[in-house]
Amino acid sequence: MYKLVVENRLNEILEFFTRPDAMETQRGEAVSLAKREMRGSAAFALLLIVAGAISVFVGLTGRTYWILVGAVGGGMGLWQLFRLLSKMRSFHVTFESDLVQACRTFYLNAYCKAVTDFDGKEDQIASVLHLVPLPILRGYATEGWSAFTISTTSSAAAENAVSCATCGRSFAAAKTRGFLHIYDDELAKGEGIRKDLESQFLVCQHCGLQACYMCLFRSGPKELRLICPRCGRATCGIQGITERWKVLRNLSGTINPDCTLASVDVSETGRSETNVVDVVVRLSGTPFGEITFRNAAIHVDDKWFLATPEPLVAVG
Repeated sequence: MYKLVVENRLNEILEFFTRPDAMETQRGEAVSLAKREMRGSAAFALLLIVAGAISVFVGLTGRTYWILVGAVGGGMGLWQLFRLLSKMRSFHVTFESDLVQACRTFYLNAYCKAVTDFDGKEDQIASVLHLVPLPILRGYATEGWSAFTISTTSSAAAENAVSCATCGRSFAAAKTRGFLHIYDDELAKGEGIRKDLESQFLVCQHCGLQACYMCLFRSGPKELRLICPRCGRATCGIQGITERWKVLRNLSGTINPDCTLASVDVSETGRSETNVVDVVVRLSGTPFGEITFRNAAIHVDDKWFLATPEPLVAVG
């Protein structure tokens, strides 16, 4: 996986940073992506406000309990909405001139921080994606997969012939607008969900790889599911990388742990490209003890960037 998401993308990254407008473009698109995620959270806050108002209205008919429920829900929605609007107005990105600090900032948000009602993992990760080069960052703006539903008939006019690159089976399938995202083994075991997953088929929009959802689900490490195994460019977007980090965090047996980061140790290994180093990032803290990640880092204009935001755990 390291070769897929790091080695195979380095030339593209280095070429991007030769552009005179690279830093300006990097900053602008990173801010846009982060604010897009904040707007999604703001939409949820608006939903809470509306639901709260409806509950209060119902309570005015004599059901006083609903007034309390509506007031609490609506109040939470208002607080979250104002917080997000303020955050969006003041949001900016800061590039790091120190490699250790760049690693600390990214892995603290992606791995250590707990998810709360008002600080989702999507927002935490999106807020540090400016530390990832733009050619890689753009891969998280969309899912990168075209979704199909495997048909039990062969006569539907909308059907397409698809063949899984992993298991070799061929299907008649109808294209759909979206698909069910599941990354957790326990959730996938549910009978209804399992049937839905088994009927899904994905085609990479970048390299054309065709695969059953369940073949992709079962291949590779749990924390790297639903990345295209051929080109690495289809990522399932911000939702995909968020779920992959959640899976890794939960492997300790604790759901949504609030990790305290004690230290960050970064080991560098130089390459023939003078501004690229391979890095091994070792995090120490509680309750996870110690975990080590692999990555590559690019040094441009006294700024450090990490080649991938994916949770590449070092083995051995």
